[in-house]
Amino acid sequence: MGIEEIGLIITIIIFMLSVAFNNYQMYVDRNKRWYVEIIINSNFQKIDGFFKKTLGEFKKSRKFLIDNYSDVSGSYLEQKAIRTRKLDKLKNSFHFEILPIFKSYDIKLAQLLEDELMRFQDVYTESIGIENNKKTDEIIKELIERKRAFYNVLYNPIKASFFQKIKTEIILRNILILLFILFVVTIILK
Repeated sequence: MGIEEIGLIITIIIFMLSVAFNNYQMYVDRNKRWYVEIIINSNFQKIDGFFKKTLGEFKKSRKFLIDNYSDVSGSYLEQKAIRTRKLDKLKNSFHFEILPIFKSYDIKLAQLLEDELMRFQDVYTESIGIENNKKTDEIIKELIERKRAFYNVLYNPIKASFFQKIKTEIILRNILILLFILFVVTIILK
C-alpha cells in the first residue's frame, strides 16, 4: 500500500471523525438550548424572586433583631426562630417547586444546586442575629456570593463541551495540513 492510499484512508477517517464530532456537538447544542429555554428561562423569575425575597427578609429581620435586642434573651431567641422559619418556608417552597425540575433533568445538578442552597441558608441563619458582629452589608455580600455560586452551578450545563475545550477543529485542521504536506513530499520524491 502506497502513501497515497494511506493518505486517502487517513483523510476518510478524519472526515468521518469530523462529521461525528459535528453531529455530537449539534446534539449537545440542542440539549443546551432546551435546558436554557425550557428549564432556566421558564423558572428564572421564580428563582430570582426567591433570592430577592430572601435577601429582603434577611435585611428586615436583621434590622429588627439588632434594633430591638442588645443581648440574647428568651424573647430574642423566639423572634430569631420566627424569622429563621420565614427563610425555611421560602426555602421549602423553592425546594419543592423548583429543584424537582432540575432533578428531572440531572440528579447530580440538582444535588449541587441543593448544596449551594444549603450554603446560602447557612450564611443566612448564622448571620441573622445579634451574635454575629459583622455589618449587615458584609453579610449581604456573602449572601450575594452564595447566590452567585448557585447561578454558577445553574449555568454549568451550558458551558463549553469537551470537544470545544480540546478544540477539535484545530486538531483536525493540523492533521489535514500534515497529510497534505506528506502528499506533496511524496509527489516531489517520485
